[in-house]
Amino acid sequence: MHCQVIIVGAGVAGLSCARFLEEAGIDWHLFEKAEGPGGRVRTDEVDGFLLDRGFQVLLSAYPEARRRLDYAELRLGSFPSGARVFSGNRWHTFADPLREPTAAMVSLPVPATVPDLWRLAKWKFRTRGKDSFSLLEQPQQSTADLFRAKRFSRKVRYHFLEPFFRGILLDPELRVSSRMTELTFKYFSEGSACLPESGMEAIPRQLAKPLPLNRLHFASPIDRVAPGAVELADGKRLEAAAIVLAVDGTEAARLLPGLPETGFHKTTTFYFDLPALPPQGRWLHLCPDDPGLRPLNHIAFPSAVRPSYAPSGRHLASVNLLQPAAEEEVRQGLRRLFGDRVEDWRLLRRYDIPRALPFRESLQPPQLPSEVDRGLLLAGDHRGLPSLNSAMESGRRAAVTLLTGQEPASD
Repeated sequence: MHCQVIIVGAGVAGLSCARFLEEAGIDWHLFEKAEGPGGRVRTDEVDGFLLDRGFQVLLSAYPEARRRLDYAELRLGSFPSGARVFSGNRWHTFADPLREPTAAMVSLPVPATVPDLWRLAKWKFRTRGKDSFSLLEQPQQSTADLFRAKRFSRKVRYHFLEPFFRGILLDPELRVSSRMTELTFKYFSEGSACLPESGMEAIPRQLAKPLPLNRLHFASPIDRVAPGAVELADGKRLEAAAIVLAVDGTEAARLLPGLPETGFHKTTTFYFDLPALPPQGRWLHLCPDDPGLRPLNHIAFPSAVRPSYAPSGRHLASVNLLQPAAEEEVRQGLRRLFGDRVEDWRLLRRYDIPRALPFRESLQPPQLPSEVDRGLLLAGDHRGLPSLNSAMESGRRAAVTLLTGQEPASD
């Protein structure tokens, strides 16, 4: 085979690249070792439940997602703006008063001072008023230092900010660049955290839907890559004018010896079948770093947001950890949070995701170049801000670089 472009990897980065090349009339072929598209964005059906491989959400304000995805077709359900926080052995609702005014008015006292609420509002309006590029140009520090620099109280950091961003960034120590946190906060402020009706895998399936099937080669692992050629695991050699490696940083380093390997944050998710939802089940439930609650970080109930995640009359709990733990440890923490009802929760499946999100302590520069050698390009969320949006954007950037010979400017 000889074609203009070979893409390796059918995650959202590779599929986004293929979409742009297809629209431009370029002769491309995509090779993926798995049986279908999705990469790290996959959904399994177990006993009628939809289980995303690790708790994931689509932020509706993602600019690349807005441009490339049909939200109406995905039939998104959204979490409320805010969270339930556990303090003093009880749950409190921490709601955005502008977007959840009813919930905010009936909220129980929250572990935050009036200055905390003012600083959160100020932060929200400041990030909403800035474009992404200006946020990425700000001086950078760790996320933990960012919260201290903004003078948030220990209470609001401990009960809300730290568990919330630990769960989003998958970083127990919050060493992640403040630039990523600023931009993530902007996206949460401007949109909602959403789930598609048929699970998160609906996103890569939608990206793949218009692509010609004869150009998509699944169950086709690549063993070697060089400028102008790839070699399949069966020894077959394929040539192309350009190669796009749209795989994660670890796989890219395996295929290109000498390329720095990307570190990863890990996560573990336990899914439970519930006979009934706890009160206020639509909200994200945050756990502080308390010895009696470790290793829990947050709990969500996807079927409360999108009923299609569970069979009729049942509900789904997603219990999320930043460190692996045994089921009994998880249940012990859940009993403190939800009481004896946890005895009726049936474990559906456990997912240990060692390569959940690329780790970039420094975002300098925010976007890494796509082209690493003549005719050899990289795509994936390890090239920018680790996120679904960045993965999609990196695929577009690689395609534009191939089409124009120039790396496009960052959004």
